[in-house]
Amino acid sequence: MHSIQYSALKKKIREAKDGRFMEKDKRIVEELKCLHCDPHPFFRVYPSESDLTFWRILMQGPPDTPYEKGVFELYCQFGPEYPVKPPLIRFVTRVYHCNVNSVGRICHNIFDRSYNAHITMRDIFDAVYGLLIIPEPDDPLDR
Repeated sequence: MHSIQYSALKKKIREAKDGRFMEKDKRIVEELKCLHCDPHPFFRVYPSESDLTFWRILMQGPPDTPYEKGVFELYCQFGPEYPVKPPLIRFVTRVYHCNVNSVGRICHNIFDRSYNAHITMRDIFDAVYGLLIIPEPDDPLDR
């Protein structure tokens, strides 16, 4: 147990020295502050108390869609290269949708070709929410 804690500590020190640790954590805190001051009307964020890089998210289904009465659980994991690389977001709640696969992976260009470090979590939430309103059948995840 002691060696696991020691190696985790060494990893954090290395990350802090090369600047990734500080930039990532600073940006995550900034995103949380923005969402606290100006909450998204259809998303609630519950960051882990023990790991700032892991969020549990509850999303209300969009009105006038097959999802309107649903509340959907998602998780968000910020990797070591965030904000240069996008966070990993998955539906935990099963969603029957052409752009969401059986393990909750979301197919949207905001997670790959359209992503840049200036994309906010609110932008990502808007994209996921919008996908439930207007699916993209020409870009399905599971063919």
